[in-house]
Amino acid sequence: MQAKIYLARDSSGREVCVKVFKNNVDKDQMNSVEEEYRVSRILADCPNIVNVYSFQRQKQIKIEGRLEIKDFLILEYASNSDLFEFLTKWVQRQNKQGLV
Repeated sequence: MQAKIYLARDSSGREVCVKVFKNNVDKDQMNSVEEEYRVSRILADCPNIVNVYSFQRQKQIKIEGRLEIKDFLILEYASNSDLFEFLTKWVQRQNKQGLV
C-alpha cells in the first residue's frame, strides 16, 4: 500500500508519525488499514508495539504547507529508528563480539 510517513507534533506537542495514504488506494486496502487500527487498539498497552493513536478517513490535513483531504494514521514516534535498523546494528555488535 502506498503511503508517505511524516514526523509531526500533535495538539499536545508530542512527536508523532503521520502515515498519509495515496488517494489511489482501493477500498479493500483501506479496510485492512482500518482493521489494523482496531487490532492496535486492543494491543495498545503492550510495550513492544508502536501505538496507533487514530485513523482518519478523508480528513483535512496540512502537508508541506498545503491543506489536503487524505486518509491517514497517527502513530507513536519510535525515536530509536525502525526495527530493521535496530536488528542490523544488533547483529553487527554480535559479530564484533564473536557471538554470531
